[in-house]
Amino acid sequence: MPDEVTAETLSLLKVGDLARQTGKTVRAIHLYEELGLLNPAVRSKGGFRMYRGDGVKRIEWIQKLQDMGFSLTDRKVKRLLDDI
Repeated sequence: MPDEVTAETLSLLKVGDLARQTGKTVRAIHLYEELGLLNPAVRSKGGFRMYRGDGVKRIEWIQKLQDMGFSLTDRKVKRLLDDI
């Protein structure tokens, strides 16, 4: 949790919490970030990546697209996710 607690920061998830909620590894979430498929909302003063709750939905869509045969590096994946 960031050092300053506000209404917005209360609804943010650390990368580990997001990983647990989605069944993904922290490394997978970092990969999604590296590929531009997922972005943290903010970084805490301590440097933690903090994600909004809609990150769970976005990761679920990433998985659905992978299940349909799309590669994470396929530009279509990012465009489809941006339309969600």
